[in-house]
Amino acid sequence: MQIIYKLNEIDKPVSFLRDKLKERKIDYPVILLTGEMGAGKTTFTSHFVRSFDSNLNPNSPTFNLMNEYKTESFSIFHFDLYRLKFPGEVDNLGFEEIWGKQGLSIVEWWQIAADYFDDSAIEIKIEVIDEETRSCIIQ
Repeated sequence: MQIIYKLNEIDKPVSFLRDKLKERKIDYPVILLTGEMGAGKTTFTSHFVRSFDSNLNPNSPTFNLMNEYKTESFSIFHFDLYRLKFPGEVDNLGFEEIWGKQGLSIVEWWQIAADYFDDSAIEIKIEVIDEETRSCIIQ
């Protein structure tokens, strides 16, 4: 499903994703975010996380690789693998103990760890159309 939205309409793809998660009924969903630098992956994640608890303040985990946000009933794990250079680096981090096994995982720059994800993962591709408009493809 492709959703074209203005930056101030980011709730459209967020709502669609929440509905898709309810529909798929996966115990520990994994969301894989794809998009160029500055496309809005972290902004999307921030709005998505706050859709579960408006008191949470998500930010980019670029330097520490993972942030955990606790809602009343589950944890959301936000990963940013941008700084990893080799697939072997993933093995030493222990993230595979979380992905698909605990809470809800959102992974930016996931391609370096592609072997860890199965077909149940939901891939979201965010593309810049112009300064104020994005395309979001949710598969």
